Amino acid sequence: MKWLFWALSLAIFVLISALIILSCAEEFAEEPLEIIWTMPPNGYDGMPEPIKIQFNHIIEAATISNAITISPSLGELDRRSSSWIDGNTYLVAFAEPPEPGKKYTVTVSPLVKDRYGNSLSLPYTFSFTYRFGIEYTWPESGEKDTSPIRGIGITFSYPIDVEACRTAFSISPSVEGRFSPSYVYYIGRTTRLDFEPFKSLMPSTEYTVTINKNAKARNGEPLTEPYIFSFTTERFRVRDTFPEDGKKDVSLSVNYISITFNASLDMESCQSAFSISPPVKGKFNSYYSIYYGVKLYFYPSEPLAPFTKYTVTINTSAKANNGESLAEPYTFSFTTGEKED
Repeated sequence: MKWLFWALSLAIFVLISALIILSCAEEFAEEPLEIIWTMPPNGYDGMPEPIKIQFNHIIEAATISNAITISPSLGELDRRSSSWIDGNTYLVAFAEPPEPGKKYTVTVSPLVKDRYGNSLSLPYTFSFTYRFGIEYTWPESGEKDTSPIRGIGITFSYPIDVEACRTAFSISPSVEGRFSPSYVYYIGRTTRLDFEPFKSLMPSTEYTVTINKNAKARNGEPLTEPYIFSFTTERFRVRDTFPEDGKKDVSLSVNYISITFNASLDMESCQSAFSISPPVKGKFNSYYSIYYGVKLYFYPSEPLAPFTKYTVTINTSAKANNGESLAEPYTFSFTTGEKED
């Protein structure tokens, strides 16, 4: 008889649970359909944000596309880019992006329905204005120990008037350089401004970049206020070497030794700071790249000996272009291989 008792108990439990769920569903279905949250919020005036609408019920997906409009018109709803984040929250995208400086009003009509067939009691509207501004920079504002060999980049919220933004750019201490031509084919729709110094930045130096209010979006919308950010470069140091420290069986056909620094060099001091043991005669050269660093090359004027450990030292008399010295000597060693036929 125990099995009968447990079977009846289970049946009663299932019945009560079903009644509770049905009761809650009916109560939920009787709640009016409402919009409880939007992004941007009504009256928003600032940097662009994705347009999102959140309802208090799960929505019948097929009813949403014809229920949303925007004024001034940005074309039809882009159904490929618009999507449900969850059953209640809809990400809205139109055929054209909103322009900066214009006030837009989004309307959600009672055509939208939840899964119980409920509609909005009245059309729901919210308005916003997006502004032309700067979304992020590299280096970031306040960044410490920034590599002196990197460029400076600014990403705006909208396609830029390239010449106006270049004119609005300044950096202190002053740096000679050029604006990258990488985006010349995108003039009219690029959002980026890239500045490449002709030489590395100075180590251990705070730089301040200003984009003044002359910067404009492609549609003529200016910055509402100057944008200023600062960063500090790292100390003068050695980044890497060739051959690398501890390298064995280095080919005797290798005709140079290189030391890569993180800043432009005072060549005379760096040549004087270089020593190699056992001694090898040779000459020096240097090369700068914003991508690879500042290299000091030593070209031996005589062949290296086979099966020999060489130790290279750069002492603290080596200086960067701003006079800063290495904090400590830098030493690395490598061992050559057999003599090649």
